[in-house]
Amino acid sequence: MSSADMSREHIIPLSMGGIDGFEIPVGKEINKKVGSKIDGKVSNDPFIALDRKNAQVKGHSGKLAQPVWKNVKVGDEKQPLQIRFNAPGETEHWCPKTKTTVDTSSLAGKKAEIQLKVDIIPPLLFVAKVALAAGYYVYGDIFKNNADITSLQDLVNIEPKKQEKVLSSSRLRFIDRFQHEEKDIGDYLMFKEIGALKSCSTVTLMQHQGGFVVAVSILGEFLGAVDVDAQMDDFPNEGSHRQGHVVFLDRENGIETMSFYDAVCIVGERYGLQPQNC
Repeated sequence: MSSADMSREHIIPLSMGGIDGFEIPVGKEINKKVGSKIDGKVSNDPFIALDRKNAQVKGHSGKLAQPVWKNVKVGDEKQPLQIRFNAPGETEHWCPKTKTTVDTSSLAGKKAEIQLKVDIIPPLLFVAKVALAAGYYVYGDIFKNNADITSLQDLVNIEPKKQEKVLSSSRLRFIDRFQHEEKDIGDYLMFKEIGALKSCSTVTLMQHQGGFVVAVSILGEFLGAVDVDAQMDDFPNEGSHRQGHVVFLDRENGIETMSFYDAVCIVGERYGLQPQNC
């Protein structure tokens, strides 16, 4: 494509803890499409929006997230409330009936029911998008020529009404933040710990015999992972790429990287474990 048709794609959007430099060049049109269809939905996820607020991250608009939990009912009388997260550690309890702020002391000792709608599909599509872009960012043409990028592209490009059907029939295997199979618990816990090492957004690429598991954490919280088939003969597996690669998006210190092996060693030390040769 000509440079006029290209733009820089933040692999993790600024609004979710991404930083300048962790980018790849992509077509302008697909960049816009992905930004609205996938990135925007994930950034407004109720848990991620709260993490964004607490971390005080801003996107291109320069505005902070303003998460509101609307479906709250308090006490035996099921008093309707909205919880507005105005600043880290500060909440406002708003009554939509009286259109007034409720004194927190009046809620003390009462039970509350909170209903949050969480769409599980956009985060998985986001993980597929990050895997596609981060794999190319880290390994370049080796990833492009040897990994199953077609399956990742299929998910990034599908129309919203076909997402669930295409996702269920995809060759890709995902680890979801809320639900994971028993055989994936070990990987889930490891990716969760690596993502929390620096309390920043992190992409982990773990090599295995048949490809990569790419895990994404947003602002220190595990979001999901996807297992991507690949021919592994040409991929580096030493130094900063030993058993894989980890990219930390530290908003103060910039992009920091290490091998997956070294990251596992650091996690192990926290729990008094010493992997062989660490």
